[in-house]
Amino acid sequence: MSVRRIILILLLTSSFISVVITGMVWLFAELNTVKNEKILLTENSIINQKQALKNEVSQVLDYIDFKNQISTYRPNTLIQKEILTYIASIRFGNDGYVFVNTFDGNALVFDGKLINGKKDISDMTDPNGLKIFQLEMEAIQNTDGGFIDYMFKKMTDTIPQAKVSYIGSYRDWEWIIGAGDYYDNLTAKIEKIENKLLVETKSRIIKFLVTLLIISFLLFLYGVWISKKIREQNKIFSNYLQIEDKDQEQKLYNRLIIKELKDTGIELKNANLQTKQFADIIDQSLNEIYIFDSETLKFLYVNQGAELNIGYAQYELVKLSPLDLTPEIDSIEFEKLLNPLKSGKKSQIVFETFHQRKNKSMYPVEVHLQLTTFNEKSAFVSIVLDIAVRQEILQTLKESEERFRNIFEKTNAIMYIIDVEDGKLLDANSAAINFYGYTYKQFVEELFIHDLNILSKKEIKEEMELVRKGEKGYFNFKHKLKSGDFKDVEVFSGKVVLKDQDVLFSIVHDITERKKTEAELAKYQNSLEKLVKERTSEIGEKNKELIEKNKDLEKYHELFVGREFRMKELKDEIKELKQEKSPPAGLAGKK
Repeated sequence: MSVRRIILILLLTSSFISVVITGMVWLFAELNTVKNEKILLTENSIINQKQALKNEVSQVLDYIDFKNQISTYRPNTLIQKEILTYIASIRFGNDGYVFVNTFDGNALVFDGKLINGKKDISDMTDPNGLKIFQLEMEAIQNTDGGFIDYMFKKMTDTIPQAKVSYIGSYRDWEWIIGAGDYYDNLTAKIEKIENKLLVETKSRIIKFLVTLLIISFLLFLYGVWISKKIREQNKIFSNYLQIEDKDQEQKLYNRLIIKELKDTGIELKNANLQTKQFADIIDQSLNEIYIFDSETLKFLYVNQGAELNIGYAQYELVKLSPLDLTPEIDSIEFEKLLNPLKSGKKSQIVFETFHQRKNKSMYPVEVHLQLTTFNEKSAFVSIVLDIAVRQEILQTLKESEERFRNIFEKTNAIMYIIDVEDGKLLDANSAAINFYGYTYKQFVEELFIHDLNILSKKEIKEEMELVRKGEKGYFNFKHKLKSGDFKDVEVFSGKVVLKDQDVLFSIVHDITERKKTEAELAKYQNSLEKLVKERTSEIGEKNKELIEKNKDLEKYHELFVGREFRMKELKDEIKELKQEKSPPAGLAGKK
């Protein structure tokens, strides 16, 4: 059978099935809709009917209350009679009316008629044995009233019918007010609406079936056309994949009208190109890649990297097996290595060994081995890494680590390493063990930095975060020894990477004695400053005394000097007086 015919049959079959399924789903949905509409119609009709009954009772209660309020000057008996006469005249729907009973079981308005005498209904029951008055009393226990269902005859008939009534009460007069309607009235309305709904549904179904037939015919014609186009596109697609000429390839690509074929063609072309490129990458990889048969262990493929490193040519390697390259592993041991892969317990195994080149030189390798399928055969893929350089690096790192360990252990400075995340003590040297008094096992297995540092865990975490960020590296702390003694320490801490983990490397100096000495010096300095202050104060007092004495001397001096000047003045005055009283020199001689 041709591809075109198969495609045509598939299209027609799928189209027919789609149409049938769609029709069945639509028909089922339509019938389900009709059913739901019927249920909803019934529920809504009952709800509406009950709400109408409740409204009737509410209006009557409002009327009674209104009449009672505006007729306070008239006797209750007269008001009640007017109200009952009005209630007896109320009609609604086909058979609806309002009835009134008293709390003690007497009917005032019964079966739509005013009762002038006394009619006891306290023991009245319906055909099912329900005590109607008892149901009414139970309904009015609720302040808002309630609904009751029972059997009761219509005003125009003697056969009881299913009825629903809403019961309320006017408690001032101990009246029960009820309004009821019959379910068969509702059923007649619902049946009328249902019949109309069914007629509309049948019409929709007939229209839908006609539409399905037209669509089916159109799908048949479309399927024939599609089948022809698909055959043409497949032929173009096949030619497009096989051709290598770029111009012809572009022309065939442009003739493809199916987007998926275009995308698939590009993907296949790219996949072929990538496969070729990937094969070239594998072939030119510096790592050694071997594929060997899972039964005979003979090499099926060896890349150029393996040829260059191992020293054998391709034609020589296809005659060999991995056992010829790994003299340290015999056939029994090699079979044990392969068993977990053959049994499916493992998907990959990795081991280290030595490869032997054609020139008999040896070099260390790391082998990654997997079980796969190659050219529809079970085969092993072996990717071999030359780890000679890596081993040299590891040896250098090992020597560096040993030098660090020697410095770490033999120095007298207290050193330890802390986990930056949780503060766990990871390592400590002998000086730290001796200083804190713990054993090495206790130090690295049990202790955290907060066991030594008296700061809170939160404060310690904040300080470690500063070190981790490189914002701080020097601290003064008070540490607690195992003995319970406290020591003042200064800590130099920095972040280092140890085995791919961020840790804090800390060097601790005991400064307890230095702190004591500083305290003593501070105490001596305070005493000296106090003594200086005291002596300064004494000198100040002496200076005050000297100043006072000096002032007294100045006053005495002023008095003494003043007196001397006054005596001199007096002497001068006396002298002058004497000169005035003495006669001139000539007169003195004549005498």
